[in-house]
Amino acid sequence: MNRSVQLFLFCLSCAMVFTFCLVSAEEPPAKLRTLKIAHRGGRSDSVRENTLNGFKEALRNADGVEVDVQISGDKTIWLSHSSRVHAYDGDRKCFAETSDKEIENINTCNGKEGSYTGLEDLFKYMNEHHIRKPVCIDIKETFPCISARSISSQ
Repeated sequence: MNRSVQLFLFCLSCAMVFTFCLVSAEEPPAKLRTLKIAHRGGRSDSVRENTLNGFKEALRNADGVEVDVQISGDKTIWLSHSSRVHAYDGDRKCFAETSDKEIENINTCNGKEGSYTGLEDLFKYMNEHHIRKPVCIDIKETFPCISARSISSQ
């Protein structure tokens, strides 16, 4: 992952944590409690994890969400645990080598409906519907995907 993108994501994460701390400090809780954070959003037979629909479902019962992110060839941040884009035809390309247009055209994976969600879209949704709920970002590396492809092409 390019150094400037890493720095940007680090600064973004720090700003979000700082903002959450400020919002939380406005009204101290009457009683401290453990937060339920939905790991990768909703996990069910009907929705894909790390999608906007998955997070909408999970946020009905969770206090926040944890997301995994990958960066596309066009440098857009997408929600995905895997370093590979899982296309409907079974093809698996590296996120870092896939254009946003290709990613946007995928609407199913492993038999589950749901297109890939951009981090920006999740932030917009959270800002409109769950402003006080935290988003924890897990920045995934592209190295395993790119190195595997480099090795297989030699």
